[in-house]
Amino acid sequence: MKVVLRLIGALVVVAVVAVAMAIVPAIPSSEKEYEITDADVAIRLQEDGSLIVRESLPFDFTGEFSGAYRDIPLLPGVRITDAEVRDAREGRYRPGGSTALGSIDAPGTYGTETMAKGLRVVWHYSAADETRTFDLIYRVTGATTVRDDVVDVRWNVWGSQWDFWLDSLAASIEAASGVPPERAWLRPRSLGADVEIGSDANVSVERVPEGQAVGLRAVFPREAIESTAGAVTEPGDGLGAIEREEARLDDGYGALDRLKNFVVANQLLLTLLVGGIALATTIAFCILARERDTGVPEYLPEPPEDLPPAAGYAIAHEGGYDQRIVLATLMDLVDRGFYESRPAPGTDDLDLELRQAGNRQGAGSLEPYETEVLGFFDELIEDEWVALGEMSDRIPKHSATWRARWESMNGALEDAEEGMIGWDRDYRARRALVALVALILFAVLIALIWSRTHRVGIPVTGLVATLLLMYVPPANWMRRLDPAARERNQRWSAFAKWTRDFPRLEDDPPATLKLWRRILVHAVAFGTAERVARSGRIPAPVVAEATGSGIWTSYALTSGSFGSGFEGFSSGFASQVAPESSSGGGGGGGGGGGFSGGGGGGAW
Repeated sequence: MKVVLRLIGALVVVAVVAVAMAIVPAIPSSEKEYEITDADVAIRLQEDGSLIVRESLPFDFTGEFSGAYRDIPLLPGVRITDAEVRDAREGRYRPGGSTALGSIDAPGTYGTETMAKGLRVVWHYSAADETRTFDLIYRVTGATTVRDDVVDVRWNVWGSQWDFWLDSLAASIEAASGVPPERAWLRPRSLGADVEIGSDANVSVERVPEGQAVGLRAVFPREAIESTAGAVTEPGDGLGAIEREEARLDDGYGALDRLKNFVVANQLLLTLLVGGIALATTIAFCILARERDTGVPEYLPEPPEDLPPAAGYAIAHEGGYDQRIVLATLMDLVDRGFYESRPAPGTDDLDLELRQAGNRQGAGSLEPYETEVLGFFDELIEDEWVALGEMSDRIPKHSATWRARWESMNGALEDAEEGMIGWDRDYRARRALVALVALILFAVLIALIWSRTHRVGIPVTGLVATLLLMYVPPANWMRRLDPAARERNQRWSAFAKWTRDFPRLEDDPPATLKLWRRILVHAVAFGTAERVARSGRIPAPVVAEATGSGIWTSYALTSGSFGSGFEGFSSGFASQVAPESSSGGGGGGGGGGGFSGGGGGGAW
């Protein structure tokens, strides 16, 4: 059951991480902001060598906005004419609008302003908490170079002045004459996108970095245009020189950039591969560490050995520990005469008072961890009668001294099984090593993907899922007891299961008080004492003998509230000695050289 709960918890955490990684980037960081997630730029080579450029820019507005602009850098000799703005609501915008950034003008108007190195287009609208797609259309002259053999078209389809990452950029160049391009390239190569050539040259780029210019170049046959009125002419053939220039950029496309793009393109597959291998290895460890069946019966109605509860619990749970063992050990010391006990009148927790016994015998036979428990409670109880439910209140709250003693005592009890359990297989360290290797591999994936896209939802979710699922199997599933220890473990486990299922069993229960005293001590450690005592199946002669004996077991078998405070006994101590909480506060090759276009823009 605990494994199922661990699995459910792990899956819930993974789901939360996955959702968070998906939605956090989309959450606005301020009350007023905008972003462009996708852009589409279409370039059409005209018959005279000029270009008609259409930019489709979907602005996602958070808050109220009324203006936007585009700055388009131009090389010497390149001009933009016939610029216009359109959108679905206003249709074609009217010229004459203000070109001052931050100005207010009538919605549906725009203006252009020639600057020293380019053109500024400013348009006015009214938008609030919505997505509006604006189309900028303009003619460019002087950007096309015509050689004897080819027509060379170059344009920055995205500019370096944008101050955000673009999720997706689609760009294309085609000729109005219908002549298809011969060759095409994208700059910079580090973006990792290939230009497809058919009737046009088109490319789709995912995650364009902030401040990154993107250039698209296409070479058409000379017959793609009829005149050179809108272009620049240069004598001689040009295709060979163009191919050599682009080949140098290909050579500059380094191994690291190639690796980044490969990882980004295959991040889901790589995440599944790393996580799958790590989880498969963990499953293999679990299979190899499966325990043998020794033929021990399902239930044993008495402790298999005369051992203290700390040792019995550890053997039954393959070295496990629970703080209930503190109370079980204390009750064992009561049972062995180191403390006197009596019902505690007026209390609702455990209703049992303890006091140091005046005549102690056999202290020298105690195990070291039992001696530490004895010393802890001797100092706490002194010579008074103290109810079990009130013991933790005798410790000064947040006491460092008592906290050290409490932790030391629990540490000693946790080590009670030393030398009593042997293992023939232990894969815990190997699982940790596999987890470390997986962590390193995921860290590499995350670093590469982050540097290229600034989006790491898939590998981060994969990392969290892998590590959490690897540790769903408890540590004991990673190791196997040796044959002798396994039989001993199964016998103690069968006894623990008997105490758990005792109320519904139909066997003949033990018939001696001596045996029931030992059973109840171990049941306290197993967390089953209350159900055993209240089962109604303990033989009447045993109950009668206990009632007349005056020992604590008589209270256990006759009190209606026995066991009601067991779960809170150790947690009360842990809370009492916990440190006081505190709080505080405080405060790749190429880049568009020789290309016009690009630039950036904004909105207000």
